[in-house]
Amino acid sequence: MSHLRGNGATPGAYPNEQDASTLWYHDHAMGITRLNILAGLFGILTITDAADQAHNLPGGAFDIPLVLYDRTLDRNGQLLYPVSGAPGAPFVSEFYGNAIICNGKLFPCLDVQPRKYRFRLLNAANSSHFQLTLSGNRPFHQIASDLGLLASPVELSTLVLFPGERAEVVIDFSGLAGRGPLCVALPSARARGQRDDAPLRGHQSSLDSNCFNMRASAKCR
Repeated sequence: MSHLRGNGATPGAYPNEQDASTLWYHDHAMGITRLNILAGLFGILTITDAADQAHNLPGGAFDIPLVLYDRTLDRNGQLLYPVSGAPGAPFVSEFYGNAIICNGKLFPCLDVQPRKYRFRLLNAANSSHFQLTLSGNRPFHQIASDLGLLASPVELSTLVLFPGERAEVVIDFSGLAGRGPLCVALPSARARGQRDDAPLRGHQSSLDSNCFNMRASAKCR
C-alpha cells in the first residue's frame, strides 16, 4: 500500500501469499461503490501456485475468465441507473438490469477447440444472482470456489452464483466439433432474484436467455 505525504507517495509492497484462487478487485469509494462498478471499475485477479499447477489443469489460452453482470440499457445502448426521487440520496442501492453482459458484451460467442477448458466465473452484478446451465443439460465440473481449489472436482448441471461470488469450472468440448453452439443459459429475471414489482422503467422486458455461446471447431490446433 502507499501512504500519501503531501503531493507524493511512499511506495509499499503487499505480499499476497494466499493459496491459488480467482479474486476480483473494485472501487470502494464510500457510498458510490455501486456506481463506479457500473462504470466498469473492477476486474479479475488470479493467483497461481505450485499446488494449482500440479493438477495439470487447462492453462494459457484454455484458461478463460468469464465476468457476468446485468445492466439496464436504453434504446440507444446507453447505460441507465434507476433513481429514487429523493434529492439527498438519488441513486438506489439495489439494482436489477434488463440485459446480461459477459466480459463487456451482449450475447458473445467463443470459438473453442474440442478439448477441455478452464473457466473462471465471477458474478459482478449489483443484486442479481445467476443460475448457469449448459444447453442439453450437459454436465461440467466445478473445481474451485472463492477460496480456491476444492478437495475434488464436483460434477454439476447447474451452478448458482450470487453477487461477488466466484467459481471455476472445467468444460470438456471433446466430441462437440461441428454440432452447433453450446449455449450457456440463464433463467428469467424473476428467478435471478428480481422482485415482481421491480420496474424496467419503460424499457423492454429482460433480454436474458442465452448468455453466451461456445462453438467447437473441427480439430485441436
